[in-house]
Amino acid sequence: MWTRTHYFYLLAAAVVFLIMHLYFVLAWDSVYAQHPWAGYAPGIAPPFFSSSPRSQLTASVVLLVMALALTLIPSGGKRLIGIAMWAGVIAACVLIWVATPKLRNDSNMWPIDLVFLAVMTGVPMLVGRGLGLLYWRVRGIGKAQA
Repeated sequence: MWTRTHYFYLLAAAVVFLIMHLYFVLAWDSVYAQHPWAGYAPGIAPPFFSSSPRSQLTASVVLLVMALALTLIPSGGKRLIGIAMWAGVIAACVLIWVATPKLRNDSNMWPIDLVFLAVMTGVPMLVGRGLGLLYWRVRGIGKAQA
């Protein structure tokens, strides 16, 4: 069912997400920490893609573009590639969450948090994947008519 290609996409998505998290860690105090969600004090939240509206917007754009770009690779149109990419992002997200004590100890409702994180990462990836598959569909129709 899963081939090397699927594992490549899983790993690629995880690496992109980890690089994005590294960017958040490096730019957190200067860009994102001063603009927390309403009701939170500036500078309190740990660097994570869901800790501020700006970081969530940045993450959504990065995930959409990543899913689109990886889908546009010729092997990206295969079945279950989107799930492999999403699994890679979730694996990286959980890895970051477990490795960061401030995130890990922030809530004892981790199953609900995981569902929120899955939706927050899944929606932009679904849009990017959908646009990429639409591209392949249109390109396939154009080739058939030529």
